[in-house]
Amino acid sequence: KSDENWQVRREAVKQIATGWKHQPGILELLKQRVESDEDSDVQQEAVRQIATGWKHQPGILELLKQWVVSNENWQVRGEAVKQIATGWKHQPGILELLKQRVKSDEDSDVRCEAVKQIATGWKHQPGILELLKQRVKSDENWQVRREAVKQIATGWKHQPGILELLKQRVESDEDSDVRCEAVKQIATGWKHQPGILELLKQRVESDENWQVRGEAVRQIVTGWKNQPGILELFNHVALNDPFQREHEFQTNPRQIALEAIVKQYPDHPQTLPLLQDRAENDPDEKLRKWAKEKLRQLEN
Repeated sequence: KSDENWQVRREAVKQIATGWKHQPGILELLKQRVESDEDSDVQQEAVRQIATGWKHQPGILELLKQWVVSNENWQVRGEAVKQIATGWKHQPGILELLKQRVKSDEDSDVRCEAVKQIATGWKHQPGILELLKQRVKSDENWQVRREAVKQIATGWKHQPGILELLKQRVESDEDSDVRCEAVKQIATGWKHQPGILELLKQRVESDENWQVRGEAVRQIVTGWKNQPGILELFNHVALNDPFQREHEFQTNPRQIALEAIVKQYPDHPQTLPLLQDRAENDPDEKLRKWAKEKLRQLEN
């Protein structure tokens, strides 16, 4: 109660809940943490411990439902959603409660959790695909749209119109993470459909976002590296992709293409000159460094 460090309090909650579970007053103490701890991670841990350790106590489901609906902390609501969906799946009204979260929770992480739980736990219920499609099209948050895209692509792959829906995301979603997810799902799940390579090439050549262009290059490397014209495409990307580094963590599409060329076509007469050119002339210092290192390795 009095330790100022939240990590210590969280660990204490965990230890008390698992090691002194049968002592009187432990459940009350945990409830108190959920209601009044100032750190949301401690609150979340307490919710988790209550839901898993006191599952068969009367009133626990009611308590969790109450937190889902009225706790102001999104982590508490999200954890309660997860615990209810996994531990009380067959109770009446659970799906309705989750649907309500998807539609009305103001926090995107909670909506995301509810989408995930519904898609995995109630897949065969009527109307679930429609609910997910609605999220894809109208949720204002990119994380929720991305989660819905992922769930639809993996769980409803053989339904008519799914590929079209994903293509639409690739072409028109304003968020690069959603476009990225759609590119990945299309390339892995619909590889043998006609026109997929064209769609990926179009992303490589025209998407304004470096992540999407990079993801498209990666997918082409994995699934289409032996198609005619791919080496030319990679050469073009390695020389002309407009990436400009703003952060250390970013991956340069020119580098992804160059790595693919060096790995897949090491003996091609153009490979060494291209690597030398990039080591000297690429505007991205990180790529120049990588190319120089690669040249050193090849010379040895």
